[in-house]
Amino acid sequence: MIDLSGLFELTWVRFALSGTLILCFGIANRFASRAHAPRSHTATPRWVTPLTWVSIGAYYLLIEPTGGPLWGGAGNLAGVGLCVLSFTMRSAPDVRYPELGSRSLFYLGLPLAVGVPWGLAVLSLPAIAASVVCCRRADRLALAESRFRMVRGFW
Repeated sequence: MIDLSGLFELTWVRFALSGTLILCFGIANRFASRAHAPRSHTATPRWVTPLTWVSIGAYYLLIEPTGGPLWGGAGNLAGVGLCVLSFTMRSAPDVRYPELGSRSLFYLGLPLAVGVPWGLAVLSLPAIAASVVCCRRADRLALAESRFRMVRGFW
């Protein structure tokens, strides 16, 4: 049996896992956007891009000093599971904004997968808040026909 807590103690493993999960999310996003017919959507507000870069930069600065195994590695595996779930959610057909919902779940799972609890504050919280603001803004500008906004069966 592999000692997961020892594996997540290694800084290079945490950086590699983070990069791999981000790459997989990008690939899932690309496949999902090609699989569905293009639809009109509101432009992303200008403040979202700098917020994203600052959040990701702060998250990466925290990987080495604060990262490690969470609950003996079980928390890290739960984070990886949330990230994988976010990849599949991106293709949800009956959700109004699947990209926002899957991105929010991804940014919640990524800090857990890498074992950076402070990442929830510097990455997850701003990303989820921005997604909710963008979702509500899009609803105000144009009503969509789908039943759920970001997460199937929930909201």
